[in-house]
Amino acid sequence: METSAITPLGSAEWFEALRKLRRHLDEEGQSGIEAALRHAFHLVQMAPFMMTELFPEQLRESSFEPLLEQDALETAALRLFGDGIGFELSRREAGAFSARVWLPGHVDTPVAEAGSAASALLGAWCDCLISLRIP
Repeated sequence: METSAITPLGSAEWFEALRKLRRHLDEEGQSGIEAALRHAFHLVQMAPFMMTELFPEQLRESSFEPLLEQDALETAALRLFGDGIGFELSRREAGAFSARVWLPGHVDTPVAEAGSAASALLGAWCDCLISLRIP
């Protein structure tokens, strides 16, 4: 993960930004997925120190941005997942996906539904991380 000259956000501020991202996904749906994935990438870069172990060590903008440019949105969403993060992705019907993301020992996370695999995965990723913060 590129961290030089990036100042981590405080825990409360980071979780609020994550909740805003999740609301944005709900409001914009598939039309805003590229921007939402870019925003998620930046949140990973600004994660509080206590959260950095949840994210990939080698997540770099130079490898993430081309995925967005090539419309490889599902792959981009999966790149946000660190070691030990589990996930399920299901296609229920054309244009209807569901996903669930969990951490070891924290498997009771909600299912996210969306019109694309990338949106469902990103929504589930947000839900999983948000569930770590009770208040």
